[in-house]
Amino acid sequence: MTDRPISFSNYALDSSPQSIFEQTLAAVLKDPNNKKIGLVGRYLEKGTLSAIVEFKFGQVVDKQYVCLLKMLAVVNSGLPEYVQMIAPHEDWSYLDTGFRQVFLFVQLAVVT
Repeated sequence: MTDRPISFSNYALDSSPQSIFEQTLAAVLKDPNNKKIGLVGRYLEKGTLSAIVEFKFGQVVDKQYVCLLKMLAVVNSGLPEYVQMIAPHEDWSYLDTGFRQVFLFVQLAVVT
């Protein structure tokens, strides 16, 4: 994620756009209807003003979850700014900076 200057705001900590996004995402992921369509989400990175969220779309076959598509969303101030989709067998790339930081602009190899 890129560092951005913090603009003046009068939001309380629990009413900022980012916290509202996080509360809404938690409610959506707990919804039993989303379990039926196979939506699973987790935070790869999370900060006060931004987050990187991984979503997996799949279905349950023989009592085992099968991932069909992976999606990564970069959310800044509660708004999704970047979305990347990859095949379920691929993994996200990380920068070698001493801690895990997702590298968004890796070139995925295309076999022709």
